[in-house]
Amino acid sequence: MTRRRPKGTDFKKVSRKKFRETTEWINNYPRKMFGFHTAAELFAAAFPGLPALC
Repeated sequence: MTRRRPKGTDFKKVSRKKFRETTEWINNYPRKMFGFHTAAELFAAAFPGLPALC
């Protein structure tokens, strides 16, 4: 989360909306280590019966 929130951020002071936006960005950001797939895509492929979290 340090890309969006500096290290040492007090998350008690971050709104739920901003926290949710950051979480969605992290999970939907394509990563080279995943072959340019997102964490959300890989999670959905690994657990097809579970509903999407974001």
